[in-house]
Amino acid sequence: AKMRKKADFPTKVCATCGRPFVWRKKWAKVWDDVRYCSERCRSERLKLESWIILRCLSETSVLISEKGS
Repeated sequence: AKMRKKADFPTKVCATCGRPFVWRKKWAKVWDDVRYCSERCRSERLKLESWIILRCLSETSVLISEKGS
């Protein structure tokens, strides 16, 4: 098993913080699906997306109730 330099591994940009991150062995089987550099960024992004969805739903329900009156 030949050692590889870190620079030889593929990189991606985190969808939450925008920083580049490098392939890790634990991601070998799911590398195509990896979007976040850390668990923290993943949970922050999910919180943000949930907040946006709830906000859109509440604005939509306000518009529907105003339209109905």
